[in-house]
Amino acid sequence: MEQLPKVLLFSNSLSSGLIWKFRLQAINLSILMEPNMSQVVERALVENPDLILLDFGLLDDFALKMTRKLREQQACPLIVLLGTRDAGSALNVYGAGVDDCVIKPVEVELFIAKINAWLRRRMVMPLEMLNPLRVGELYLDPPGKVLTIDGGIIIRLTNIEVRLLYVLMSHAGRTLQTDDLISLVWKNKEDVCRAILKNSIYRLRQKLESEPANLHCIYSVTGFGYKFDLSMKPGTGRFMPAPSSVELIKSSIGADQ
Repeated sequence: MEQLPKVLLFSNSLSSGLIWKFRLQAINLSILMEPNMSQVVERALVENPDLILLDFGLLDDFALKMTRKLREQQACPLIVLLGTRDAGSALNVYGAGVDDCVIKPVEVELFIAKINAWLRRRMVMPLEMLNPLRVGELYLDPPGKVLTIDGGIIIRLTNIEVRLLYVLMSHAGRTLQTDDLISLVWKNKEDVCRAILKNSIYRLRQKLESEPANLHCIYSVTGFGYKFDLSMKPGTGRFMPAPSSVELIKSSIGADQ
């Protein structure tokens, strides 16, 4: 069963947050509300949302700090609602890395159209538009087509390898169904069979598991698909899979081959 796109929503006004939750659920989005701004970054790491919506009244230094942290750790579209027409506040949130800043009051239908547009854009975003992504000691730079491991190890990747690793890292610890993974990595998915995905996974693993990287992070889940899982087994210095429940995830990242 296909999962609905997930939107992580923070609002410093409970009533405003509930209104947006109701409106967005009506267009078949799964809304995850987080009432505590200090917990938004951690919640985003756990949930891996497809879009993050921050509904601010007035912008303060703490809100900006949390917004910057979100952008550092999340590649999904980041949208801010502001309750002031102060140009300085809008410039500050753009400077913190948001993708769109909308000033309230806003026409509901127009705002929903913006949400849908950002979700569609995430589906077709080219490599050069993808934000860098960090998971643990790994730093993926899509435009540069390189994966850097803390300590100086650099692994160069092909376009497909970048997209494949990007999707898997974006859902670290979760299982992506084989057919879903194909649809997210290849634009012309009808021309791609499971054997092509298997071969692409194999080539990517060869790069990650060769010396000196010796990085084991992509795992086959029998009967389901693949997942990216990265943790270290204490006392060994080697990367081992962390236990996690199997989830079938339908992301909204796709790509040109």
